[in-house]
Amino acid sequence: MGYYISLPVLILAAVLQSSLMGQLRIAGGAPDFVLLIVLLWSIHAPLNEAVFWAFVGGIVTDLMSIIPLGSSVVGMLLMIYLIKRLSVQLFRINIVLVAGFVLLGTVIQISVTHLILAFTGFGLLPGDIFQYVIIPELFYHLLLFLPIYLVMRGVQQRIYPEPGTRL
Repeated sequence: MGYYISLPVLILAAVLQSSLMGQLRIAGGAPDFVLLIVLLWSIHAPLNEAVFWAFVGGIVTDLMSIIPLGSSVVGMLLMIYLIKRLSVQLFRINIVLVAGFVLLGTVIQISVTHLILAFTGFGLLPGDIFQYVIIPELFYHLLLFLPIYLVMRGVQQRIYPEPGTRL
């Protein structure tokens, strides 16, 4: 079921991100809803579903922007891989770990995307990326991750109920 809701959710998030979020810029950075949704869904999702969400999220992000198609996909897949590798080692995921995953995932996604842009000739200076993109996005993501995480986790618990529980 998670596969079926990914496309409308991520398309809506990409449209909001490319239209509305441009108005909320602080020092050049804006929240990345697609990144947050993919990351927060993937924490508790199976690996194959998390990869699907990362692929779809990366494609819709690239289609709504001017960066080369597939740039965001590479960053999101790498982000999901590292986060899933870390979460397998943990017994329980709490909100502090989710915040850490948001910070780590944001830095990975931005770094990989800007590295790809640098190879294509459209890159920024590393200091500018840090000051005008990474820091503002980290600020936004730390403010927004909790409400988005609660919604995502609630949807996941409705789709995949724990054995022995009733809805």
